[in-house]
Amino acid sequence: MTKLPKKVKPKKRGRPATGKDPILGVRVPKALIVEIEDWSDSQGATRSEAVRRLLEMGLAASALVKGSQHS
Repeated sequence: MTKLPKKVKPKKRGRPATGKDPILGVRVPKALIVEIEDWSDSQGATRSEAVRRLLEMGLAASALVKGSQHS
């Protein structure tokens, strides 16, 4: 009886995905990066987390401004 060869899955190339959310790439001036990094250090967050938080805060503030304009 002959053995059948095992099916070997080829290795995936590149770094494994760290998250499931889509990536958003933006160009930011160096001075703004420094401000974001300073803020992230004061908050104990990574730069990515700081950018997410700052975007959420900006969008929330924008929604408040829009809501108060309709009153």
